[in-house]
Amino acid sequence: MRIPRAFCQTWNLRRPGSRSRIYVAACLALGVCSLSFALVGCGKNTSVSTPAAPALATASFSPGGGGGMSSLTIPLSRAKQITSLPDQSLGFGPTCTLHAGSAPMVFTAGSSSTWFGVTPQAGNLQPNGTTSIGISTIIWDNVVTGGVNNGFVIVSAPGYNQLTGFTFYIRAANGSPGQGPYVTIGTTCP
Repeated sequence: MRIPRAFCQTWNLRRPGSRSRIYVAACLALGVCSLSFALVGCGKNTSVSTPAAPALATASFSPGGGGGMSSLTIPLSRAKQITSLPDQSLGFGPTCTLHAGSAPMVFTAGSSSTWFGVTPQAGNLQPNGTTSIGISTIIWDNVVTGGVNNGFVIVSAPGYNQLTGFTFYIRAANGSPGQGPYVTIGTTCP
């Protein structure tokens, strides 16, 4: 923006009381305002925008192998002999398959509860790769044998949404009379 020369003309700056000082002050103010508008963009929003966070990849679970059974109801006394899965003597070893998304996946896996452990606890998957996730240990001292124990596997990986969905449970069940208490041990995979 150009300031008209006629507006900024001064008559005699040395003479005290001259009206020219008002014109000089007005000219200076107009110049500062013009420069301010030019730098700011005449009132436009010139704040720096924050770039959007990159989208996270998504992994998933699906039913895995393990003998084809997802749950088993047995006497509590026999169940307490199972300290890890798969248990070959029962033909029971449910797992879930972890599927990586479109990015490489360096993952850690853990349990949501203190009564079971997960295997593997860490791993690397190529894009769209898979691996089996299973139950490595059952800690019977931490299981409420007369009630319901529900836990799930938590999988975390940089660049991925956190994944939960593989559920492991031990629940009190009805059994044969005279055989003592029964429990159902099982898993669900979405």
